[in-house]
Amino acid sequence: MRALLWTVLAVAVMGNVIAAFLPDAGSQVIVNIATGIVVLASCGGLVLARKRHSCV
Repeated sequence: MRALLWTVLAVAVMGNVIAAFLPDAGSQVIVNIATGIVVLASCGGLVLARKRHSCV
């Protein structure tokens, strides 16, 4: 599951970089919003899926 979340995160970041080269500003906004949502969801999933260590 974590590997999938890391892959989704990496693909979304690459998509965000590629969106900078789109010729239409409207397309850039749509792609940036979509990839931003995916990045936030993936990061949230990674935080929730992390292994917790006991400090006691």
